[in-house]
Amino acid sequence: MPHDEPHIPARLADALRRAHEPAPMSFDALDDTVMAAARDELERRSRPLVFRAAPWLAAAALIAIGVTAWMIWQPRTGAPAPASGLTIAREDIDASGRVDILDAFVIARTLEGGDRPDPAWDLNSDGSVDDADVDLVAAASVKLKGSAS
Repeated sequence: MPHDEPHIPARLADALRRAHEPAPMSFDALDDTVMAAARDELERRSRPLVFRAAPWLAAAALIAIGVTAWMIWQPRTGAPAPASGLTIAREDIDASGRVDILDAFVIARTLEGGDRPDPAWDLNSDGSVDDADVDLVAAASVKLKGSAS
């Protein structure tokens, strides 16, 4: 043995060899990990579809509620055009074919929202659309046909 190579104590050489050996594989730990993952997946798949789809159902419900609320509270600035050949009463603001309290509500809601009302809604011809026009439509909506006024 040449003297130019350093001499390493036997205990140090054994410790270095052991440090670079592969660790023994524990199949029990691997089995436990695989079984836990399989149990989790089986549990997830066995949940009823309603619970798996709950976030999507909630989002769809919120969108439906939002669209409905927007349609209800959207200010109307004019009455839709009547169907051809039909004549509607001046008080029928929403062109539903009948004068009802909803027509007064449309005018009141537009005024309350600060939106500019349709000039045709000036039913008492005083030059402005105001609460007096709302009252006139409300009175017309509860007026009985054939009654003396």
